[in-house]
Amino acid sequence: MDGNFVLRKNGHPVESVPSPDSSGGLAEFHLADIATSNAGEYSCEYYQRESPQIRSSPSDALLLVVAGNLPKPSLQVHQRGKVTAGEKVTLQCQRPEHLTGPVMCALLKKGTSTPIQIQSPVGKETDFSLQNVTVDDTGDYSCVYFQRKAPFWASEPSDHLVIWVTEETESSNRAATTLGTTEIILIIICTLLFLLAAFLFYRYSCCGAASDKMTKSSRSSKKPEEVVTGNQPGKESGGEGDPCVRVFVCMSMRCMCGTCTHGWSVCT
Repeated sequence: MDGNFVLRKNGHPVESVPSPDSSGGLAEFHLADIATSNAGEYSCEYYQRESPQIRSSPSDALLLVVAGNLPKPSLQVHQRGKVTAGEKVTLQCQRPEHLTGPVMCALLKKGTSTPIQIQSPVGKETDFSLQNVTVDDTGDYSCVYFQRKAPFWASEPSDHLVIWVTEETESSNRAATTLGTTEIILIIICTLLFLLAAFLFYRYSCCGAASDKMTKSSRSSKKPEEVVTGNQPGKESGGEGDPCVRVFVCMSMRCMCGTCTHGWSVCT
């Protein structure tokens, strides 16, 4: 269906005609020599050329901001250097403190015609999160802030910030696998050493106990082997008088003898 297209800015018609390159059902409006005065909300509509001239509903509004009227913000990233695919990247846009009034912040990427994200700031800061990044997210990023209402002034773009996203390579996977194998081997070796130390400790402890037991047994075997009375044969050692007890004890291949009343003496 043939019809005429109309471009509107902030609800008012714009004196512009569609480009000759427009094809059927499509109209292109070119704005030359862009200035800050071109900022605003644009929409389009069409109507039939023949009677009755029925108009369409306006299209969704498209906000056009022209950067350069306000001081530029700064853009920072929490992660430094290369980022592995699948990670989360957070970029923070900070606007100057002395500015007041409601504004919006937009994250821009070089080579992309539309903003990556648009958010309202919290104070003077706005955080943009890139979830599960891929190599396609590699690029130069910047941010701007602009007024929510007419005249829709916008700041200069911040300095560019390069984000470099790399895929997890096979070599890194292999290194992680090797690291896991090495850890398992170390755990096994430590366990074996611990068991060996426990076994040796138990064995020598048992030998020490056995040695003490043998020593006590040897000492008990060295008790007097012969107890006789010298003055009154036939009486028990517990009888009356002053019995003489002769004791033989084997110590270091020598025999020690003596009496209970006169002490010890060495004999062969």
